Amino acid sequence: MHGSDLLSSVLGACDPSALPSYALSQLAAGIRRDDASLLRKGAAELAGLGIGLTPAGDDFLCGLMLAAWFFLPDPVRVCAPLLEGARGATTTLSFAFLDAASKGHASSVWCACLRELKNTRTNTVLQEHMTRIVAYGATSGADSLAGFIWGAALMEPSCQR
Repeated sequence: MHGSDLLSSVLGACDPSALPSYALSQLAAGIRRDDASLLRKGAAELAGLGIGLTPAGDDFLCGLMLAAWFFLPDPVRVCAPLLEGARGATTTLSFAFLDAASKGHASSVWCACLRELKNTRTNTVLQEHMTRIVAYGATSGADSLAGFIWGAALMEPSCQR
């Protein structure tokens, strides 16, 4: 099992209160309205949320940034305000990961998944790579996957509810 409350919430497997609703509403509105201020506010609420060198909220933001790089024509419009919102609110190491994600950088496991997903665009690809993504860190992989899935639901027209 992945041990991530964030991923469980995104997948509908547990109480959605594990996700900070104010932060998510700010992020969702920021993405839908292309509003940098709302994106910064949402990121500031999530940054540093959780324990460890890369808190769960930061990992979620990294996954969200990967979704932006995957689905949006101009991902910097989402990623730059997210990074600005997280500045000063988390660990130095985690901010370095956020900075890398804001520029479209990801681990080799994520890169392999996204490369294959780009070629086939089926949920099966993501499911096949989930085990390897979730295996990263205590919950970092699962939390970043939660951010990616949540972001995909907002950014990809075929995924929108």
